[in-house]
Amino acid sequence: MTGLQATLATLAEAMNACRDPWAIYGGAGLHLYGIEDGPLADIDVLVSDRDALVLLEHADISRKQAEPSELFRSRHFLAADFGPVPLEIMAGLEICREGVWQAVDVKESATITAYGSSMQVATRRELIRIFRLMGREKDLRRARLLETRN
Repeated sequence: MTGLQATLATLAEAMNACRDPWAIYGGAGLHLYGIEDGPLADIDVLVSDRDALVLLEHADISRKQAEPSELFRSRHFLAADFGPVPLEIMAGLEICREGVWQAVDVKESATITAYGSSMQVATRRELIRIFRLMGREKDLRRARLLETRN
């Protein structure tokens, strides 16, 4: 089992504690749709505020201090030690566009089975929307990859 497989398997098991919808997004979402965009740096997951508090009861999840950012902020920023791939869990994620903070949420997700584990992943359409909202060059490149590859 690879490091990514082990991390995703532990993530899938831990997310059984969630009562609300959750989803993987970002580069890991892209990867789970079979699109490679370089090495996978981490796995990003969006959860509800309520589930963030539930997940904090897990022994391998702790609050993480976010670096000050003019672009991103979240009410809950958690780190999970589920294996060799860093895992960041966020609730209440917001992005600042043109001086206005906007909520980043996943409106549609799909269940994807990968490496023997089932997990919720933002749909391709949602990933494109989120990447465009984030607006960084790497995010715009990822949106184009999703638009042009099956």
